[in-house]
Amino acid sequence: MSEKEDDFLDPRLAKELRDEAIRRVGENNGHWVCHAHLAIINTARKHREFTTDRVWVQLLDCELEAEPRAMGAAVRAAERAGIIKATDRWELSAMKTCNRRPKRVWRSLMP
Repeated sequence: MSEKEDDFLDPRLAKELRDEAIRRVGENNGHWVCHAHLAIINTARKHREFTTDRVWVQLLDCELEAEPRAMGAAVRAAERAGIIKATDRWELSAMKTCNRRPKRVWRSLMP
């Protein structure tokens, strides 16, 4: 790799920057993240596997505004709490605002 590529491509730094951005957005949207966390629990109780599309449906009546990226903080908290586990599968989103982008499929660990 060239020096220019080394400055541009850095997987370790990219991961650190991603993790920091998720932490910050979670802190700045803490109340909403709590609501999303409960929505993840409810979704995990109803579905063995799901994407965050189903979680967003649970939040349709939530009157709190949130940065959409705050869902990442809520999902990470749920994963750390042992509520869900990432699968190696992805599905295309059905949400109009997501333009059919791939979303991770999560597995419920709820009894």
